[in-house]
Amino acid sequence: MPRQKMKRREFDNGLVLLTERIPEKKKAVLLVGVKVGSVNEPMRINGGSHFNEHLLFKSNPHRSARQIIEDMEYSGTVVNAYTTWEYTAFYAKTPPAELGNALQILFEAATNLNYDEEEFELERQVILTEIRNYINSPEKYSMLGLFIPTLFKGTPLEKKIEGTVESMGAVRKEELEDFKGKYYKPNNMVIAVGGRFDEGKLKDEIEETFGSLGTGGKNRVKEIDLSNKSGYRQVERRDITQ
Repeated sequence: MPRQKMKRREFDNGLVLLTERIPEKKKAVLLVGVKVGSVNEPMRINGGSHFNEHLLFKSNPHRSARQIIEDMEYSGTVVNAYTTWEYTAFYAKTPPAELGNALQILFEAATNLNYDEEEFELERQVILTEIRNYINSPEKYSMLGLFIPTLFKGTPLEKKIEGTVESMGAVRKEELEDFKGKYYKPNNMVIAVGGRFDEGKLKDEIEETFGSLGTGGKNRVKEIDLSNKSGYRQVERRDITQ
C-alpha cells in the first residue's frame, strides 16, 4: 500500500496537527512540540524549559510516576523528550492499538501544572549533577559551554539550555509551573503523528484532549542579531575527573 501524503490541520484553538500514514509500519510515532526553550527564559530561571521537560513524566493529578511507567511498559510504548534553545519536544513510539493511551499520557504531561514537591527536589539534584558533569564531556563542553555562548554573546542564544548551578539551584517550583502554564498552550504547539494509525480515531482523540484546551499568548521572540562579533575568551578547565 503506498504511503499517503502528509496532511496538515489547524484546530480552532490554534493547535497544528501533522499526520502521515504509513500503513506498512508496525508502530506509530506521536510527537508534541512546544515553542519554548532557553531563549524565552528570564536569567533567573535559565534552564527552566529543560527542568520542565525532566518533570513531564513525573506524577500528575491523574497518575503517579510509577503508574505512568507501568502504563507505558505494559502497552509496549517508549517515550522520551528533549529541549533546545527554541523548542521542547516529547514523543511516544507505540503499537497502533495503544496510540490513544500514549496520547492521553502525553496530554496529561503537557497539562500538569502542579508538581509533586518531593519529585521536584529530586529532579533538581539530577539536573544540578548534569550541569556539573558537563565539564567531563569535552564534546558537549566545547560546543554548548564555550562555542555557542561566545558566538552568540549578548543575545538570547547565549543562555545555556541546561541552565546554571545558580539558576537551577534557586528556582522555585511555582516559578516553573507558571512558566510552563504560559507557554504550553495549543496555539504554541505542533503535534506530528506518523506510521500506522486510524486517522479518524486519532482526530477524535486529539479533539478531546489537546483540541479542547483554551488558547494563550502567542510566543514571539525578537529577531536575534547573528552578525559576527570579534574577540574570544580563554577558559581554564579545572576539577575535571574524567
